[in-house]
Amino acid sequence: MFTTEPRNESFTSSLGTSGRRHWRLFGLSLNVPWFVLTVADPSREARQSRTTCIAWDTDLVKVLESLGEEQVVGLLCMIPRSRSVAGRWTARAVYEVWEFQTHTGTAVVLRDEHGQEFGDGSTDFPLQEQSPRRLILRLDVPAEAGGIAAASTSNRNRTDL
Repeated sequence: MFTTEPRNESFTSSLGTSGRRHWRLFGLSLNVPWFVLTVADPSREARQSRTTCIAWDTDLVKVLESLGEEQVVGLLCMIPRSRSVAGRWTARAVYEVWEFQTHTGTAVVLRDEHGQEFGDGSTDFPLQEQSPRRLILRLDVPAEAGGIAAASTSNRNRTDL
């Protein structure tokens, strides 16, 4: 999904993360939605964060399950122009991530700050015809967003219809 070339590698040692490789840019091999996840980094100074690009919704679920919800600072779904009403790449803030089973396997549904549901667009399933859902992540919605009610982020294993 993400591609780069050796000439784009940054060889700076000032980043201080031994064993990691750093790239100045990357490309996309597929024109599908992907995610930008920002988490608080407890190993660094207060208010420091780390941002990760994630290619698939199933990988997003795995990463979120490995974190404490209190670590998640923000989540964006990057939507390609072919699937965007704006006709260009757009970013959509995600405040809830749910997982459920379909006849073809596991699917993920997302909710934005207004409570509107959407998928990453890579699976074709009617959102009305689902098995019970499992809540993976719920972030508080900022008061100025005026959307879904802010809720506790401790409901990870809750199931709802």
